[in-house]
Amino acid sequence: MKNKVYKGVKIIAFWAIVGVLITGTAKFLESKDSFEKYTTFGQVSDQVDVLFFGSSHMLNSVNPSLLYSEFGITSYNMAQPGGVIPESYAQLVNALDYSDPEYVVVDVWALDRDYHYVDEMTGTETEETLRNSVSLLHNSMDYWPLSVNKIKTVNELIKDNATKMEFLCDFTLYHDRWQNMAEDTSVDLENEYLGSEVREEFVDPTQYSPDDMTQVIEGEPESLKYLYKIIDLCESRDIKLVVTFMPMATIYDQDVQAVNTVTQIAEERGFTFLNLLDDTTVIDKTVDMSDNTHVNMLGMTKISRYIGQFLTDTGDLTNHKGDSAYSKWDEIVSEWSQTELKEMMDEDELYAKLGRVYNTNASIVLYVKNSSKIFNDEKALKIIKLLSGTSVIDGAGNGNGPYLMIRDTTNSQVLEYVGNTDETGSSALIGDFEYVSADDFGAVYLGGDTENNMLDMTDYYESELQLYIMGADGEVLQAEYYNGTWSLIEED
Repeated sequence: MKNKVYKGVKIIAFWAIVGVLITGTAKFLESKDSFEKYTTFGQVSDQVDVLFFGSSHMLNSVNPSLLYSEFGITSYNMAQPGGVIPESYAQLVNALDYSDPEYVVVDVWALDRDYHYVDEMTGTETEETLRNSVSLLHNSMDYWPLSVNKIKTVNELIKDNATKMEFLCDFTLYHDRWQNMAEDTSVDLENEYLGSEVREEFVDPTQYSPDDMTQVIEGEPESLKYLYKIIDLCESRDIKLVVTFMPMATIYDQDVQAVNTVTQIAEERGFTFLNLLDDTTVIDKTVDMSDNTHVNMLGMTKISRYIGQFLTDTGDLTNHKGDSAYSKWDEIVSEWSQTELKEMMDEDELYAKLGRVYNTNASIVLYVKNSSKIFNDEKALKIIKLLSGTSVIDGAGNGNGPYLMIRDTTNSQVLEYVGNTDETGSSALIGDFEYVSADDFGAVYLGGDTENNMLDMTDYYESELQLYIMGADGEVLQAEYYNGTWSLIEED
């Protein structure tokens, strides 16, 4: 009898050890994309006041680090590339196991999609498309521990039982990933962008709108049904819901149908709908787009500030800056600021460089010579006017240059000069200076020393734009010189 008991205990112990090893190995082998995205959420989830859901349109439009930095709002961007409304619902259900937000903000791109099984979709997709769809769902779901809600949402989104097991026991998916472990185990799981992602491209988008701007969604596709489920869930949890549609330059019929349909639902159910689809007040589509349907870094900053101001104006949220209980957020935002500054210093494409100067609120000295093509470059001029806060540079075109801007963000001071100038006795972040300019020559003499020209009129006289990134004490951190195609000539 004792032998049987002993053998039974050994068998149980053996399988317990196997179970622990399999679980541990699965965690070791699984893709880290989901954990890169959400590990920081797990560290702050109990302090999150706002959760953002949606597709890449939301992912690239709202920066929670900026919301905390400028408004003291604690938030996390849960959106994923290609994310559809059923997936947003699943994300919300799982997130509410760990968070109790005041607001949920959901973007409703692809509201017309009539499927909720991501491994089946409409039944007309290729196997590659379906596999990619499942892979994207892994990015959303792998982070969540096994729970009743995870099982529930996996069953709602996945039809095939074997595929379900990839999510509920992901060792079945990741057991053959040994070759990728070297790179995966070195992944930094801290996410200083709090789930959001920045697009750097500056394009001239194709702006198009359908002739019929009154059309609505016909019937009740699956995505619309899941929007109602999100509305019901938020109401049941006493969470305030905001629905958005982010800006697009190329607008399709289904986008118009979505905003008109949601406008009607918002009136019926009493939630706020922020419709930015065809907006011209928050962003400028000639400058702020990374492609025809997504905003770039400038668009993201403008939309984040717009939403931050909207949320602040509700009076429902507390500004947590300065509260010692929220010191983790200060650490995250400090890391974000350092990352942004490094990205700015490393950037060499002119539009993106100036865009990052705007986003980091950096102090600069900017000189554009009289004959520069920049005076005919609408995109560059608009970004420079964002930096100066004025339209002074408009007077420098048509041979009326050169143009000089000294932007001192430490003291909220901007000095601008256009044309042939002899300014003496001026003072700014760089100290006392005299500015002398004539046609394609400019000199910023520091401290009254005419031998000490801040601008390089020797080695880089032929450059059309000179840009100096300034430190808090007036020191030059970086000097860059650009030719007429806005390519970097050389960096000091």
